[in-house]
Amino acid sequence: MSLQASVYTLISSISAVPVIFANQNGPQPAAPFIAIGLMGGSAQDIHIGATSAEGVRTLDAHRTTTVSLRCFGDGCFDALDALALKLETEAALTMADSLNLAIVGKESLQYAPQLIDGTAWEPVAVLDVFVASTGHASENVGYIATVEVGGSADGKDIEQQVISL
Repeated sequence: MSLQASVYTLISSISAVPVIFANQNGPQPAAPFIAIGLMGGSAQDIHIGATSAEGVRTLDAHRTTTVSLRCFGDGCFDALDALALKLETEAALTMADSLNLAIVGKESLQYAPQLIDGTAWEPVAVLDVFVASTGHASENVGYIATVEVGGSADGKDIEQQVISL
C-alpha cells in the first residue's frame, strides 16, 4: 500500500468528520471536514541487504513525512483535538503499525481562520503529524555461480580449474 493510501486509511478510520486529500479536483464534503496534505518525506540512509541465492538484494530506507491536517468548518478545532487524542490510542497505534506507519510527533494544534472573498471568515484548524515509514525496493543484481581459472604465467601453463561458488 502506498504511503498516501496508508495515511488516508489511518486518519479516516479515527476521524469523526469526512476526510479528503488537499489540492485535488472534485467536490468537497460539507463542513466540517479534514483535508490531508503530505509534506516532504525525508529519506534516511539506505540499508542494502545481502544478495540472495537467486541474485536479488533488498534496499530499505526509513523516512519521516509531515502529514498536514487542515479541518474546515464549525467545530474544526475540536475535531482535530479529538483526532490528536485518538492517534495515541492502542487501536490507532496498532493500525498504524499494520500500515507501516509510526506516529513520531505532532505540532501544536492551531486555530487559523481564513478570510473568504474578503468578507467572511471560515473556521480552520491545523495540526501537523509526523509519521515514519519504511520504503522497500529490490533488484536483481545477479551472482557469479562459477569461475574458470586457467592460462599461463611466465611461460608456464596453469591447469584450468572450475570453482563453484
